[in-house]
Amino acid sequence: MSENPLAINSYNSNHLSYAEMRPSYEDPIVDALVRDLAITPRSSVLELAAGTGKFTLKLIDRGFSKIVVVEPSKGMLESFTHSFPNIEAHLGSSYDIPLPDDSVDSIVIAQAFHWFSDEKSLKEMRRVLKDDGKVGLIWNFDYSTEGQSVSHGVEVEYIGAEAGEGESPSDVTKRIFSQHPWNEKVSEYVCSFGKNVPLYRHGTWREILEDNEYFKPIKKEIFSFTKVYERYDNVFKYWETHSFITDLPENKRKEVQATVEQYLETTVRESDKSSHDGKVYLERYRGSNALVLEPKSFD
Repeated sequence: MSENPLAINSYNSNHLSYAEMRPSYEDPIVDALVRDLAITPRSSVLELAAGTGKFTLKLIDRGFSKIVVVEPSKGMLESFTHSFPNIEAHLGSSYDIPLPDDSVDSIVIAQAFHWFSDEKSLKEMRRVLKDDGKVGLIWNFDYSTEGQSVSHGVEVEYIGAEAGEGESPSDVTKRIFSQHPWNEKVSEYVCSFGKNVPLYRHGTWREILEDNEYFKPIKKEIFSFTKVYERYDNVFKYWETHSFITDLPENKRKEVQATVEQYLETTVRESDKSSHDGKVYLERYRGSNALVLEPKSFD
């Protein structure tokens, strides 16, 4: 993963809340990504920036056993090894992967490539990847942003949604997320604090994938949309696990929390709410974006 101090410091401190509050990945898009990676449970898989192991568990559930993890945050690695004591895990980064050349069938990166989307990382990933291997990238996202701006000519597969005539992935995402204005309002406000951070939602990670020495341009992307229910009292707790909020001074975090709670009071409609076991839940959509990278051949 990244040597970005904001990422490492925040994940060192919030790894326990991250494990509790961050969502996993929906099975349909995981299955589609595994399919496009053309890997089987017998394949060797390197997971970069595995965090607390949310995507790792999805691989284990599908029978994968040849998994190696590289994670730069000591806190995240502590949580990971506690949950997965039998998986080979290393403290390290995408800039210095402790594996031999041509040693893995696939590399997967969940919710992290935006932190290290540069030529140096791609070179190191290409070094450890076999010539016929592939790289899988996947993210969850909360609202419509530049992250969904797919290049012209790229094939798009939708799960849980259909594109209307002439609709781009950005159009589809805007249409789906507009059904719950409370989520858009809160997401846009909280994410305004991450404007100087290299996040998925900014879409700048796409630039290196269009033109680099080691991997071919993106050919296909998958977008998945799932209706989810967020506990009313967990909305800020979820956003507090994001690096750019974790890094704020305590007084500023409390200010953000108060504003989020105010937005919830003023933008949540009765139709957004449901109750279960005495707790209030808010309906919204979660999106996921996955794609596969194919390596260029060495001369």
